[in-house]
Amino acid sequence: MNAIQIFLVLLLCVITYPFVIAFDAAGRAWRIKKVYAVDVTDEQLRRERRNSYFTTPIHPVTLAAAMLAGVLHVAPETWLGAGLTFIATFVWTEVYHYLLHRAIHLRSLHFIHREHHRSHITNTWTSISFSFYEEFFFAIGVIGGLSLVSQWLPVSMYGIVAYYLLYFFTNTLGHSNLEVNAPGYMDTLLGKIFTTSAYHAMHHARYVKNYGLLTRIMDRLFDSEWADTNEVQSRAARGEPLTALRQKFGSEAVGDGAVGAQSSRLAS
Repeated sequence: MNAIQIFLVLLLCVITYPFVIAFDAAGRAWRIKKVYAVDVTDEQLRRERRNSYFTTPIHPVTLAAAMLAGVLHVAPETWLGAGLTFIATFVWTEVYHYLLHRAIHLRSLHFIHREHHRSHITNTWTSISFSFYEEFFFAIGVIGGLSLVSQWLPVSMYGIVAYYLLYFFTNTLGHSNLEVNAPGYMDTLLGKIFTTSAYHAMHHARYVKNYGLLTRIMDRLFDSEWADTNEVQSRAARGEPLTALRQKFGSEAVGDGAVGAQSSRLAS
């Protein structure tokens, strides 16, 4: 690894903290509309900060280890190569994250994911609070897939780093419990593809569905999206936050007991 590559790896180890602190400060200073008007406890914040010290470096360390071991073959850098690698990383991570997320919601594997879900109400620190196992399996899957591709096609480290910067930024925003988009955003062209803070806040509060990372595509393909997602996002954007974890609207309000029982079993 050359000096620039080492610098980029070190940057990825710490870049999430400025994002977390900035979004947290902005939410307090600008009074951005919340998805859930439920307070986060000091104990949760302390736990999330402790977790972050162990899990935040896992993605960049995995990237560096794959390069040093010669498993991930990095090609000479070009703008085209960086762009194509960014797109490939984005698409692969969306698919892999969805499959992994669904798997670790199974009872037999939920021990991997339970620590992250102890945060029923999200905040910016939730975005970097995981168990070691969860972050490790996520990182191995992302870099492992790219390493396999690199055996036959050129892969750009700059493209991978660019994706990680986008992921860290949007993941922080997605866990912030702050709705920055306008009412009706999820009915727009972009909103039909990409998630928003309300999308993932619902997953934590209700424990199931809305498994997607940066896009809604996999959830819509496999019918694992909450039907009142658009309504919740619009209410939050209008300054009408939800006041209870299992608060639902429309058809989702029917049969709530079955969903509540499923969530309780996973949480136990």
